[in-house]
Amino acid sequence: MNQKLTLENAGDAATFTVSSARTVQTKFGTKLVFSGTDEEGTGVETPLIPDTTGMKQLDRLGLTMETVVGETLTFSRAPNPSGKPYWNIDVASPAPVAPTKRMAPPSP
Repeated sequence: MNQKLTLENAGDAATFTVSSARTVQTKFGTKLVFSGTDEEGTGVETPLIPDTTGMKQLDRLGLTMETVVGETLTFSRAPNPSGKPYWNIDVASPAPVAPTKRMAPPSP
């Protein structure tokens, strides 16, 4: 069973590789849930994300509910002065590449 992430406050974030994305019908409407594996290999699952918000975020990234599988994404919350924090979904930054030890060729 996947561990439910707690992302309630502005500044909360989690990064994981998505293995499934699904819709869930609630009494408050359709919601999205993303499941996957974090860097430690733990199975995780997002809280319920409003479908309009989640779909706008995926569309901004050029992803769909089908193509998001296999992507490493960061799910985060941003401040909202008028209520609950906003949901953000971003492609996770790749790990920085170590600088090469090669020296530049001598200039003529």
